[in-house]
Amino acid sequence: MSTEDLPQRLKHLQDELINTQKLDENSVKLLQALLDDIQFAIGRSADSSENVAGKEVADVATNEESNSIGARLQGLIDAFEAEHPKLTSSLSHLAEFLAGIGI
Repeated sequence: MSTEDLPQRLKHLQDELINTQKLDENSVKLLQALLDDIQFAIGRSADSSENVAGKEVADVATNEESNSIGARLQGLIDAFEAEHPKLTSSLSHLAEFLAGIGI
């Protein structure tokens, strides 16, 4: 899988956040922070692949970020499952996509 589709997927999720009713302010902040971290991890991943020197250190950092992002994303999926099924579906698709590209 390629990261080329990621900006479009993140934009779609942000649009869904805007349109999701009854989403409390804390949940919106958690989701936005997660989206920001995903974008940061993608940028870091691209930077580390261009820099061969020190790549092992960058790979470890990227793997730790990926695990954190994956765990946080799964936690949000679990939390929103009952009240926000459409958002949960989008988050699940994003989780699958990120796993497919190694994040």
